[in-house]
Amino acid sequence: RLALGATGKYISQNIDGVTASAFALDFGALYKLGYKNATIGARLNNLGGDLEFYNIGAPLPLIFSIGGAIDLYDDPDSGIRVTLLSDATKPQDGDQLLFSAAEVQVFNMLSLRGGYKFNYSGVDDDKIDKASGLPVTHTRYIGDAPRTEEGLTFGAGVNVPLGGFDTIVDYAYTDFGILDSVHRVSLQLQF
Repeated sequence: RLALGATGKYISQNIDGVTASAFALDFGALYKLGYKNATIGARLNNLGGDLEFYNIGAPLPLIFSIGGAIDLYDDPDSGIRVTLLSDATKPQDGDQLLFSAAEVQVFNMLSLRGGYKFNYSGVDDDKIDKASGLPVTHTRYIGDAPRTEEGLTFGAGVNVPLGGFDTIVDYAYTDFGILDSVHRVSLQLQF
């Protein structure tokens, strides 16, 4: 019912011919509650040393997340399952970010998903240049670091047995506000 994990990683960055590198660790835990397929999880990312450019240390962005999921409705006879999930992420150097979503799955073959990312807006309307429509970045101060423009997300997936494999095709759409929307397509073969 409890799963623990850790990942080690080597990070290297080159800026203007100067290279900095560091080692970092990610830790995670997942706990299944045993009720309506409820699961809670937590992770800590980028625990490690600084990247050093020109003898000036730049700390890795330490990130803590906690989230959970629960099946609100699961009827094996009709083949319909409705899952609700939520995630809260707190970067050490930024505001808390929240994400909530729902998935409706039919006969373990078709999945429909929708969600919203709260507090992910990176630019306020009053910080957009009216003439160009672009963000005014030179007025930003340290406590107002830009994040991302993500908001509404939705998608669908199809799971079809094919030649001894479970073939999963997923599509996802993300609204990026003033930037172009992002469309993602993935293909998985499970055996």
